[in-house]
Amino acid sequence: MLSTIHKVSAALATATIATFWLSTVVAEAFLDTGAVVMVKTLIPYGFWVLIPALAAAGGTGFRMAGAVKGAPSAQSAGACRSSRPTALWS
Repeated sequence: MLSTIHKVSAALATATIATFWLSTVVAEAFLDTGAVVMVKTLIPYGFWVLIPALAAAGGTGFRMAGAVKGAPSAQSAGACRSSRPTALWS
């Protein structure tokens, strides 16, 4: 069960990031400025899907790995704190 949750949440997170990227590329390359603004405005709403999916994938992966010395939990927390503002204001 834990492995299934891990796979589904990782796939959902990957698909969400791919959707962000693909919609940005299509809007920038082929659409007008209004569409680019709309895409950039709507991407943060996708964080409501992305952040729980990343948390679930990380949590289940951490749980499946067991007790690992020097686990990167502090690194992943720092990455979340720095990537969110970058995505919002770039």
